[in-house]
Amino acid sequence: MSIIHRVDIEAKVLWKWRRSPTSTRFIAVCDALNLCLEADSEQELQSLIPEAMHLLMIDLLADNEIDQYLRDKGWQARNLPERPDGVEFHVPFELIAEEARRDTARRAH
Repeated sequence: MSIIHRVDIEAKVLWKWRRSPTSTRFIAVCDALNLCLEADSEQELQSLIPEAMHLLMIDLLADNEIDQYLRDKGWQARNLPERPDGVEFHVPFELIAEEARRDTARRAH
């Protein structure tokens, strides 16, 4: 049994979602991370977002680019290891409906 090394990213990442105008799919976009996801439901988006952010952070860590990436965004990481083995990234996020007003935003995380 391997030990999971949890890394908390000190950030607040905004994702906006909407239904595709040409299908029944749900689309989520994160401008800060330059990522876009597609799912069958809003609930599926909520489960895919942490995974997508985790994979991005793993790639950045493996390429030794994560420190600069986080600094460029004004974010910080606690407990950042040198290697991506057994790492679990936790990045706080908010998922809101693109057409929703700010006071009626749906919080996801």
